[in-house]
Amino acid sequence: MNILYFLVTIFISVKYIYSQNNTSEESEECIYLNKLLNKESSYNCCRNEKITCLNSHITRIKIYFQSQSYCGSIPFELGNLSNLEFLYFYGDNIIGPIPPELGKLTSLVYLFIQGKYINGTIPTELGNLSKLENLSLPNNIFKGSIPSSLWNLTKLKELVLSNNKLSGFIPPELGNLLNLESLKIQDNNFSGNIPPELGNLSNLKILEINGNNFNGTIPPELGNLSNLEILDLSGNNLTGSIPPELGKLTKLKSLYLSRNNLSGSIPKEIKKLNTKLYISNNPLLETESNNNSVISILIIIALFLILATGITIAYKKTKKKIVEEEISSRNKNKISFGSKNHPPVCIT
Repeated sequence: MNILYFLVTIFISVKYIYSQNNTSEESEECIYLNKLLNKESSYNCCRNEKITCLNSHITRIKIYFQSQSYCGSIPFELGNLSNLEFLYFYGDNIIGPIPPELGKLTSLVYLFIQGKYINGTIPTELGNLSKLENLSLPNNIFKGSIPSSLWNLTKLKELVLSNNKLSGFIPPELGNLLNLESLKIQDNNFSGNIPPELGNLSNLKILEINGNNFNGTIPPELGNLSNLEILDLSGNNLTGSIPPELGKLTKLKSLYLSRNNLSGSIPKEIKKLNTKLYISNNPLLETESNNNSVISILIIIALFLILATGITIAYKKTKKKIVEEEISSRNKNKISFGSKNHPPVCIT
C-alpha cells in the first residue's frame, strides 16, 4: 500500500513539473505575441483563435490588424519561435522592414506579410527557410533586387512579390525552382530579358510578370510550360513576333500580350487554342481588327474622294451656267441699247 502511494506521488509530481515547464515555455513564447494581440503579458496566447499551439509551442500565427488595432513594426522576437510553420501578418499600420531574424524560422512552410508601410529590402536570410512552400510579400514598398538566396528555396510552390518597387534582372537561377506552381512579380520595375530558363518550370500554372520593363523577345521556351493556365506578359517593352511554340500550351485559359511592341501576325497555332487572347495596343502587330481598321479608312477616303469629285463637278457646272447666263444677259442689253439711241431705218 505504501509502495502504491509512493508511485502515485511520484507520477503526480513528475506530471506537475512537466506541466510547469510547458506553461513556462508557453508563457515565454506568448510574450512576443501578447503585445500584438493587445493582451496582458501573462495572457496564454494559445487560447487565442489567431494562434495555434502544439505541445505547448506556437506553430501557427494568423493576424489581421484592422484599422488602428496595432501600429508598429514586426517584432524581431518572432524569429525565436522555432516551431512556427505558418505566419500570416497583415495590417495597414505595420511599418518598417522585415526583420532578418525571421530567417531563423527553419520550420516555416507558409509566409505572408503585407502592409502599406512595410519597406526596405527583402532579407537575404529568408533564403534559409528550406521548408518554405509559399512566400507572399505583395503590396508593400520593397526596393532593390530579389536576393539570390531565394533561388535555394527548392520546395517553393508559390512566389508572390507583386506591386512593390523591386528592380533589377530576373536571373536564370529562377528556373531551378522546379516545384513552383505560381509566380507573380507583376507591377514592379524589373527589366532586362525574360530568362528562357523559366521554361524549366514544368509545374507552373500561373505566370504573371506584367507591368514591368522587360524587353527583348518572348522566349519560345515558355511553350514548354505544359501546365500553364494563365500567362500575362502585358505592359512591358517586348518586341519581335509571338513565338508559335506558345500554341503547345493546351491548358492555357488566358494569354495577355497587350501594351507591348510586338510585330508580325498571330501564329495559327495560337489561334487554334481555346484561350482568351488579349493583344491590344501593339501598333506593329497584324490583327483582324487592324486590317478592318485599314479597310475602313480606305473606304472613308474613297467616299471622301467621290464626294469631293461630285462637289467639284457640280460646282463647275453651276459656275459655267452662271457665266453663260451673264453673257446672254449682256448681249440682250447691247441689242436693247442700240434700238433706243439710233434713228430708225426707213425703207422707201
